[in-house]
Parts: sequence; C-alpha cells; structure tokens
Amino acid sequence: MYKYADFPNEKREHYENMLKIVGSLSRLFSENDVPYLDSRVAENLYCKYFDAENKSRDDSSIDAVYKKAGIGIKTFAGNGAQKVAEFNKDVLIFSNLPALQKAKKISELRNKRIQAAKAIYGINEAHYHCIRREKGKMILCESNMDLIDISRLEIAGDNTAKSIKFSDGINNYIFNISKSVLLKQFPKNNIVS
Repeated sequence: MYKYADFPNEKREHYENMLKIVGSLSRLFSENDVPYLDSRVAENLYCKYFDAENKSRDDSSIDAVYKKAGIGIKTFAGNGAQKVAEFNKDVLIFSNLPALQKAKKISELRNKRIQAAKAIYGINEAHYHCIRREKGKMILCESNMDLIDISRLEIAGDNTAKSIKFSDGINNYIFNISKSVLLKQFPKNNIVS
C-alpha cells in the first residue's frame, strides 16, 4: 500500500504547513480551540501537494487517485466515527430487514461501491488519509479502506431504533437508520505525522 511516509519530505512539509495555515485562519471566525478544516479544502490540498488526481466530486468512496492507490480523505473532530457511505437510494432494499440482515445488506452494498471505485479508477488498493482535529492541533492518520468481512459480521453494543452498531472483527461501524448513513470508527493510532 502506498503510504503517506512514501511521499518526499519536502512535499509532506509543504502540505503540513498549509494545513497549519488554514487551521490557524479558523480563529478568525470561531472561538473554538479545535481548528476548522473544510473537507473540500482538505481534498484539494492533498491533491495539490501530492500530485494526485482529484476525484472528490465523483460521488465515490475515492477522493484522490495517486498511481494505483485510491485515497478517501477524511477530516474530523470528535470521536472518530465518520460517514463513509450513504444509502438513501437503496432504502427499500433493507428497510424491513432485522438488524443483522440489515447490517449484512449495508455491508454488501458498501463492498460493491469500493470494488466499483477500484474498477472505475483502475486502482488496486485503497486507504483513508485522515486529518483528526483536536484542541490546537491536527493529527494525520492512515487507515485501510477494507472490504467488510460479511462472514464475520456481528451486531455489537447498544442498538436502538436509530442505529445499528456492528463489527467484522477488523473495523467497527454504525449504521444510522434514519439518515441511511454508514459510519466507520477510525482508530486513534496509525499516526503518520
């Protein structure tokens, strides 16, 4: 897998400096100690500094393509559970299923989207580049964009009429039923800078 550390130091330094500059500007319009970074800005900066093809407007799991790697770019503050897919058009397929079958159907749909993106862009690997925003800083992390292992799927945690929490033993997910949105829990490790 092509990793952030594989980019030349100079490119990483320019990218990180630009993130700092953009983050410092957020104090002009907010008193929050957590820097603000718009997702489109994050995607554009990544593509500019690493000469990646910007695919963020394609409504795909992939925001950037570099060589044969697809990158999903996420910026977030908070607990790390972030939207990775939306299924509004597919609601009728899974709406009346019980929790485990619903989680399996959502996982199947998610896997098909990742596989379709790989085929469309001619890539053979995919991962997430995450910009985790915390008080006074931004932390860069990487995480695989794994297919969900449906054979190992288990319902986990407290589930309500609003959400289903599940895991495949590799990643943890939350499906928000009312919004038809799948969230992935991004780990706090895998820090790259």
